[in-house]
Amino acid sequence: MCLSVAVAAQSGKIAPGGETKIEATVEKTGLMSGKKHILIWEKFSGQFTATSVTLEVEAASVKVLDDWIGDGKKEDVRKETVGKDVLDTGKFPRITFTSTAVTGNVNGTFEIAGTLTVRGISKPVTLTARKLSNGSYEAETTFPMSGFGIKPPKAALGAIGTKDAMTMRVRIAGSGV
Repeated sequence: MCLSVAVAAQSGKIAPGGETKIEATVEKTGLMSGKKHILIWEKFSGQFTATSVTLEVEAASVKVLDDWIGDGKKEDVRKETVGKDVLDTGKFPRITFTSTAVTGNVNGTFEIAGTLTVRGISKPVTLTARKLSNGSYEAETTFPMSGFGIKPPKAALGAIGTKDAMTMRVRIAGSGV
């Protein structure tokens, strides 16, 4: 998503490894307020050039990193995430991002506008990106899950739930730039 690794005239591939990662955070509501689910994807690929970024994520490669629940519950969250009510990976196996513009100073803070497709629904998003002191790039955007056909999960008659807002972060390791 992020990575206006649209740095100078460099170009390259985006792939898992090292500091390069794709992560999402979703905050809980109700009795679990203050907690959040942290998700990462283990399989993704992409390309960047000085003027464009493309990224394709294998939606079912999601892993739950929550440190406040046990391994069995993490697997339950993962199954719900790939299931019909959230990502529906059986029907929509890929999440994609294609940039349309990069503005600002790519050696500092800048924005990457583009199209995010989740569950077959494409929406414009803008990522706020920055170059880190170690040469890596980091970018994030927050969007309503409901805009992509995802109903925020609820349990216990609504006493436990999930906010509609999801924050996606992408980090591209400096060595990949």
